[in-house]
Amino acid sequence: MIYPIQTGEQNPILHTVCSPVERFDAALENFAEDLITTMTTKNEYGQIGVGIAAPQVGDTRRVMVVTMNAFDSERNLHKRRKVQVMVNPEILHESNLQVTLEEGCLSLPHLYGDVRRAARVHAAWYTPSGTRVEKKLSGWDARIFLHELDHLNGILFTERMSGSPSYEPPTDEK
Repeated sequence: MIYPIQTGEQNPILHTVCSPVERFDAALENFAEDLITTMTTKNEYGQIGVGIAAPQVGDTRRVMVVTMNAFDSERNLHKRRKVQVMVNPEILHESNLQVTLEEGCLSLPHLYGDVRRAARVHAAWYTPSGTRVEKKLSGWDARIFLHELDHLNGILFTERMSGSPSYEPPTDEK
C-alpha cells in the first residue's frame, strides 16, 4: 500500500510527538513494508525519499525508515544503499562536531534549507520483529536518522534551519 504523504508546515500531525510502539506483530511489519513502499515510490510531486517517518503518513507511532549508505560522493543515490526500518529509535550519544548541509522533506515538497546537525550519533532502535539494534552512524546516515527522529518528535527541518528556505519549482517529469 502507498500512503498519501501528509504535507504543509501547519499540518498538526507533523507537529505531534509520537507514541512508543508496544506491540511487535504482523500488523507492524506490514506497516513498515508500506512505509518503505511509500518512501521509494515517486509521489505526486515527482519525489522519492531517503527517509520517512510514521507521522508523514498520518500515523503517530514511533516508526521510521532510513536509507543507509544513501548517497555516493557526488550526492547521487548510491547503488549499494540499504533501507532500515527503525522502531522506537533513540540517540545514545551525539557527537559535538556539527555539520551544516542542505535538507529537504517529502512533507514540504520543493522546500530546501541548510540545517546544522551532529556529524555522528550512536543510536538504538528495534526492528519490526522486536530485535534491538545499536549502531554508530555518521555522514548522511546520521543526518537522515536525525531528520526522521525529529519527525517522531513533532519537529520539521524548517524549525532547525539557518536562514530562509529555498524553493525549487516542480519539474514536469513524474
